[in-house]
Amino acid sequence: MHSQNDDPRRPSQVVPFQPPLKKEETTVTDFFSMTSMSFGMLAVVMKVRYFAWLSFIMAVAYASNSRFSQVELKQLVSAIGLSIVILLISYLSPSPPRIKTV
Repeated sequence: MHSQNDDPRRPSQVVPFQPPLKKEETTVTDFFSMTSMSFGMLAVVMKVRYFAWLSFIMAVAYASNSRFSQVELKQLVSAIGLSIVILLISYLSPSPPRIKTV
């Protein structure tokens, strides 16, 4: 058998593993949150219903992709609530008059 002297490892040079530190990066949920707010404001200002639907879809994607430990419940509820209110505003507000061309 092998003796202890045949072992090529050096215990004095062993370095314990330390995982690399992660940088704070913008995540996908930040993108969904920002685009939801942006499309919501565009829907209110320009009165385009497609933007309201995009805002709602992005808010739902934000809710489904966020981790519970990262996002507060108030922020999540306000994002979805705001997109629902924008949808209601876009459908209940009178649409601008259309100009007839001859």
